[in-house]
Amino acid sequence: MVLRTAVYSQRLTGPELEDDLERRILERTWGRIHQLHIERNGEQVIVQGYCPSYYVKQLALLAVQELAQSVPVKFDIQVGDAKARRSEGHNPV
Repeated sequence: MVLRTAVYSQRLTGPELEDDLERRILERTWGRIHQLHIERNGEQVIVQGYCPSYYVKQLALLAVQELAQSVPVKFDIQVGDAKARRSEGHNPV
């Protein structure tokens, strides 16, 4: 899912935006996003992780929308446990 929103209020780029996004997501979700990983790929920000419920995923999405305005965001938060899924290219043991 790629999100596009208005204008990022403080115009932060690079690690500052990534750090702020991570902090905001952790605050909004009470740290319930597991294996949270945020990275930049050109102009796009990629947010990945796992959470126990769709409610927590929605809280993370709201945190991203608050900060990453005007920045394309690939939001890849999976609901369920953090075990590798076949679609991720991992071989189950």
